[in-house]
Amino acid sequence: MMNYVAIHLTDYIVHYYFLASGTNGDSLKTERIAEQAQFSPLASGYQLTGAIFIGLFVVLAFWWLMKKSKLGYGISMSGMNPTFARYGGIQVDRMRILVMLLSGALAGLGGAVEIMSMRWRFESGFAPSFGNDGILTALLGSSTPLGTLIGAIFMGALKSGSLAVERYTDVSRSLATVIQGLIICFVSARLISKYIGFDKIAEKLSVVLRFDRKAGEKDA
Repeated sequence: MMNYVAIHLTDYIVHYYFLASGTNGDSLKTERIAEQAQFSPLASGYQLTGAIFIGLFVVLAFWWLMKKSKLGYGISMSGMNPTFARYGGIQVDRMRILVMLLSGALAGLGGAVEIMSMRWRFESGFAPSFGNDGILTALLGSSTPLGTLIGAIFMGALKSGSLAVERYTDVSRSLATVIQGLIICFVSARLISKYIGFDKIAEKLSVVLRFDRKAGEKDA
């Protein structure tokens, strides 16, 4: 719900304080940022910029925070078992608010990188699906640093590739949306199966079948 508050607040601030001169209609955008603040492509003909190093640094920082720090342990325990975390002296509500703030800071960093690398100005609604893409990427990578990095590369290649495929072939870029939906279905099915306990039932069935097979071999 806070996303809509942030979206409309930034639109209000841009409209009344930072609106670019000559802007007409409903489009809200600021003046272009200074050229010195823009990320230049690392190689001519490609859109890859130095922002990739910021992303890699964030992944490493996230790995260190979650695996090597006391704060990361508190965040993990608060998410996996809040009751156990409270008995362990962890302030769960405080951890939840802290995670929200950290997530917002990372989202703001991602938006700044997008503007400094691709758009060079703030535009209203410039990131309509970034939030959903981020959730899907985290699910695809099982919320681990390395898995999320691989998932982000896959999602970026899928979205960029869909535009190229639509431009040069008869295949619609909507195919990328269909693939994303299938990924959500498969990942959700795995999580739901684990939550309900289907994986434990499958393990028990495999043990029973293995025992019956061995018994049959002995009788033979």
